[in-house]
Amino acid sequence: MKPGIKIKSNTISLIVKSLVASLDIDFMLIIAKKMMDGYNIHERTGIEEKIFLQKTAAAHQIVLDIIDKNLLPHFISFLVDIHHNEYMGRKQPIKNIARLIEEMKFYGYTFDKINKFFVEDPDVRITRNWGILLEGEEYIIAFIRFDIVGSAKLVKLYPSDLVQSVYREIYNIIEKACLNRHGRIWSWEGDGGLVAFHFFKRNLLATLSAIEIINKLFIYNRLNSRLGQPVELRLAVHTGPCEYSENEEDIKNSEIIKKILEIESLHTKPNTVTISDITSINLDHALVRHLAPLHMENSKKYLRYEMVLEN
Repeated sequence: MKPGIKIKSNTISLIVKSLVASLDIDFMLIIAKKMMDGYNIHERTGIEEKIFLQKTAAAHQIVLDIIDKNLLPHFISFLVDIHHNEYMGRKQPIKNIARLIEEMKFYGYTFDKINKFFVEDPDVRITRNWGILLEGEEYIIAFIRFDIVGSAKLVKLYPSDLVQSVYREIYNIIEKACLNRHGRIWSWEGDGGLVAFHFFKRNLLATLSAIEIINKLFIYNRLNSRLGQPVELRLAVHTGPCEYSENEEDIKNSEIIKKILEIESLHTKPNTVTISDITSINLDHALVRHLAPLHMENSKKYLRYEMVLEN
């Protein structure tokens, strides 16, 4: 959950009442330990183990600690899951589950029925971690790396304000293509950047976004560009594990980012998309038919998209 969002006391009360009415203390602690490694309810409440712990006190402490660690969307997502599906061999109906889902909307979260967890509502706010990625945790991410070809030359040939205005228009093309498919721009350096995709069919969504960017760029150059020459982009798509960090330098130094930079700079022609072998594994065959194999010196099997106009 986005740090700084204050949780109302009546929200806390609703969650506590739902837990008390639905689960025993042992099961509450199973969830708490799943969410918070090494969790000890007696340390947190200050109540000795030999003293009986009331269910309401346990539930209240667990909820406060979940909120303190910004885990509320993850916690309510888990409650939704066990309400509808078996967990540890049994279903655990959660009282007021519909109200809990509605309550999360107040904090800018919506329940994604495909991915089966809460994510930030893009109509409320858009953040780089979708409101749920946690600092230091590792996730599988599909990335797009994009680079404006010959940027230094463009800056020398044309007025700075004109070039920056064109770059903003290119940024808008990239942003729209990616946001429509749940992508998030993680960095933008003026002439290049990085976009991340995390959810269901991440490889497909990243690839389709990159293809749309190339196609929209062609139209932009034909109809809207104010420079005396077309703007060219190189795009690469690659997927793999990434430890999430709000620090851009940490992200830049990760192995997956070093790899996608290599793919973009060494194996991508202007106005094309290079898709790594790891990303292409999960692509639909109908899409792969529109991609050309790249002949590599090593065993890598990259694919390329290039817009081809029919005569």
